Amino acid sequence: MLAAALEALKTPGLDKIEILRLRDIIAGNCAKSVRAMHKDRLFEEREGLRYDLVEAQEQTELKAKSLQGDVIYELSISVNLLTNLFLAALTTTITIITMAVTFRQKTNNH
Repeated sequence: MLAAALEALKTPGLDKIEILRLRDIIAGNCAKSVRAMHKDRLFEEREGLRYDLVEAQEQTELKAKSLQGDVIYELSISVNLLTNLFLAALTTTITIITMAVTFRQKTNNH
């Protein structure tokens, strides 16, 4: 569809409405591509951070098991809680960024 729209723009004598229609097709395809790139990149970054957090959590739990005392146990629980809060905040941030990109693209198209 994108290739056809680009090819159609080469046609001499197009009226203004047809040019605007083709422009909208091209802009829509570009917006979809940008959204997909942002979404993929943000997903990869989130998964990388999630992996790091899970690894840190596992290491903390291993250290907690090797040491005695309630203080270490409480520390492990705190790390788990912080990990869950961070992942929730990160997911919310990614959702907000995705919505902002989508909104900007929609407003730029109109």
